[in-house]
Amino acid sequence: MTLIIIVSAFVFLLLIFKGGLDSISKKFLLSYAAVWFLALLLSTNGAAGLNIPDDNTVVLLIAHLFMFLFGFKTTKIKSCNTQAFTDTLRFSVDKFLDNKIFNYILIACLLYVLSMFAVFYKTVLVMQSLADVRTEFYEGDLYGSMYGLINTFILTPLDYVLFPLFGYMCIRRRNWQWGLAAIYLLVHSSLAGGRLGYIRIFLGIIFFVFCLSDISRHGKNRKNILIMAFASIAVYLLIIFTSAGRSGSVGFDMATLREGQEVANEHITSYTSGPIAAFDYALSNDYVQKVGGYKHGGLIFTTVEGLFYTLVGRLGITYERPITPVVEVLQNQPIDIGASNYWNALYTSCIYYYLDFGILGVIVLPFIIGLLFRYSIKRYYLDSNVYSFILVGYVFLKLIFSIIQFNFTNFSELLLVCMLVYMSEKKRNRVTI
Repeated sequence: MTLIIIVSAFVFLLLIFKGGLDSISKKFLLSYAAVWFLALLLSTNGAAGLNIPDDNTVVLLIAHLFMFLFGFKTTKIKSCNTQAFTDTLRFSVDKFLDNKIFNYILIACLLYVLSMFAVFYKTVLVMQSLADVRTEFYEGDLYGSMYGLINTFILTPLDYVLFPLFGYMCIRRRNWQWGLAAIYLLVHSSLAGGRLGYIRIFLGIIFFVFCLSDISRHGKNRKNILIMAFASIAVYLLIIFTSAGRSGSVGFDMATLREGQEVANEHITSYTSGPIAAFDYALSNDYVQKVGGYKHGGLIFTTVEGLFYTLVGRLGITYERPITPVVEVLQNQPIDIGASNYWNALYTSCIYYYLDFGILGVIVLPFIIGLLFRYSIKRYYLDSNVYSFILVGYVFLKLIFSIIQFNFTNFSELLLVCMLVYMSEKKRNRVTI
């Protein structure tokens, strides 16, 4: 099976480089292929002692990658006017960052998350374990009754706005706004005691440097490499100390560093290949029956369905949402995926495709998603403004995190995407594509 994965990766790369794609599309696909094929290789070789998936599961996942590629290439972009980051776009981004309303929102949200971090820090001192704090975060009322609402509709959308902007500022605008954005993103990512938020910050930098910034121009190659190296080390250290804290070692001494590094390295491997082992487990244990049958789009369109549920709820009409039994099974029923590693929640994005439409969903839906993702890049070239920039940065994050889970489930993210599309068209800088 290892040979099949390597050959498939070679063919995938060949289709990328021989497809006449624009530079951003190529780099998106290269990032996507690197994450997925690495995960498949680790998984089929039993990395971290995890269960090796069935060959049929691996073939299905490879097929889903190629269907995404074919859908991605279906949306055509003319080769003219496809400069990755134009002066016009830079002016639009700078103008947005200089907007007083944006800065007021950033400062207000920063002050709010700092006040929540004070609660977080006191709780860590009492519990002496980030794992217990994380449990309290999800099951209790750690930050007050309003935090959930504020986090969903203000803080999380602001995160996705800032991820690509922070990447831009790391390279081209390291000023006081850059410092405030860094503090806000780090503090907000820490409140749940998790580590994926740090990865998202890092991916925002990767998005700008690798996908948009021509590091070979203006003699900036060395500076960009140094920034990337510093960001990599900083994120890795954050993951180490968070991993140590999750294991009950709270502190910043060498003993904590050594213990955290061992746990972090193991978790980085398991978080890469673990979702594939979990998806294989779901296929082998009839999860369709466990969640009450196929959901027929109720999962991948859960953001739209959530809006409908809210509206009819005001009319006194209630029903069980399609996602409710799925969350119960995936989130609240841990499974053993090997090496005494009990797993929950993360089953790759394919689990939603499968629970919606079965094997056919795993094949067809990636084609449609690939088409839509490429269309967002086309809009980026066409509109050439800060809103299309943020939107394509959002798409990049979803692309990379597809190895972990399908995470377009919050209604607030649907509102964010609709707002970005609307504002991008409204502020369009006329370019013919």
